[in-house]
Amino acid sequence: MSGNVEHRNNKIANFKEAFPIVHPKTEIRKDGGWSWIVCISAALVQFVVLGIHNSFGILYIVFLKEYGWSKALTGYIGSMGLGMNFFFGPLTSTLCDRFGCKIVAIAGGIVSVIAMVATSFVSSPVPIYITYSVTWGLGSSMSYVPTFLILDRYFEHRKSLAHGIVTAGSAIGALVIGPTINVLVESVGWRHTMRVLGAFACVMIVAAFSYRAPPVKSKMYKGEKKVIDLAVWKNKGFVVWALALGIFNLGYFIPFVYLPTHATYHEIPQSKASFLIGFLSVGSLAGRLLFGHVSDYRCVNRMNLYQSAFLIMAVTTTLCPLATNYGRLVLFTILFGIFDGVVVTLTPVITGDIVGSNKLSSALGFLYLVFSIPLMTGSLIAGFLSEITSTYNEAFFFSGGMIAVCACILSLVPVLTPMRQHGVTEIKIRSNSFREKKEIPLFVETHVFLEGDPSQIAYYSQFLERETDV
Repeated sequence: MSGNVEHRNNKIANFKEAFPIVHPKTEIRKDGGWSWIVCISAALVQFVVLGIHNSFGILYIVFLKEYGWSKALTGYIGSMGLGMNFFFGPLTSTLCDRFGCKIVAIAGGIVSVIAMVATSFVSSPVPIYITYSVTWGLGSSMSYVPTFLILDRYFEHRKSLAHGIVTAGSAIGALVIGPTINVLVESVGWRHTMRVLGAFACVMIVAAFSYRAPPVKSKMYKGEKKVIDLAVWKNKGFVVWALALGIFNLGYFIPFVYLPTHATYHEIPQSKASFLIGFLSVGSLAGRLLFGHVSDYRCVNRMNLYQSAFLIMAVTTTLCPLATNYGRLVLFTILFGIFDGVVVTLTPVITGDIVGSNKLSSALGFLYLVFSIPLMTGSLIAGFLSEITSTYNEAFFFSGGMIAVCACILSLVPVLTPMRQHGVTEIKIRSNSFREKKEIPLFVETHVFLEGDPSQIAYYSQFLERETDV
């Protein structure tokens, strides 16, 4: 008898080691007061990161005039910088799982400061690619990716709204930082401007200290750890999702780079052209806050809303060459910005719907890696098109076409991956003859997959039910 009890206790101990249960007293209180402090801190980080990245169009004009570099080569500095921000996504998400978002984000802020200051001392394309595109891309990635991962630790029921607030930070950043860069460049030159941006980057270091959540100690079957979880690629819905968004990013960054130059081509003063990115940011801010709140309602189909946003962005971008005066360009930027806000807000949320919260870190890392290649090549293609035709019309046609293709491909995602329910964490238990789904308390952040003898699986299921009873 005692042998059976000892055998049973050993099974329970082995099960706990392989699949650790998080108890309420050790779990962060989601949607609580500190959660909103973290949300505001993450918004400040995005204020700086994407505020600087999305305002490169102003520096693009400065570099063209001062150094006479080719349009494609000059535009690629900013495209590569933003691409590297996403290229380092898998590395950053892995570091966050191992060391925690706080340490990684602080290190990212320090790297960003160094990159900005170093860029102010160079005067040729290759060093700028190293200091701005690569080093700033790495630092911004280490600051940017944790802003999404940390929200999953602090929010449950208000997750979409929290993402809307955080991503609104980048919209406000482009609205503020874009005109600020323009004023600074005209008054003190672009080199001192880069040093001021380095001071801005210090904000990211301070904000990261609010990330209290410890690193996620993920354990796989039989207690084995995986540095990078490739299981998300077995999800056909995620594969199609990544493919569609990769195509989208071929055209996404083009308006941010070429819109101010397109305006000056039509004899609009540079001082007014620099405000176009600001108007785009106003629209994006409104879209993020409005649709971030709306998409939290159960009656809203997030994927349908997401696809509609892409279609409207595709139409407005394709028609942008018809906007040859300032009023029409402002109208374009506001419309594009509103639905850009939908896309930016819902991308991490729908990613979580597709793969589940336990795989969100790996999924976002791989998704950002997929983003990086088209982000770095799309603007380069647009630059070559503009040099061949001497206008920017073809660049906007290319951008709109890629966004439209993405909207069509997204129709396959719901077919391949059913949307998960709000606020439900699943334990999926699989065998040849046993399959069950159980709702468990929200503080448990684990999906468990077991394979084997049905009687043993049933036993572990009963054990889990006792352990998660609150």
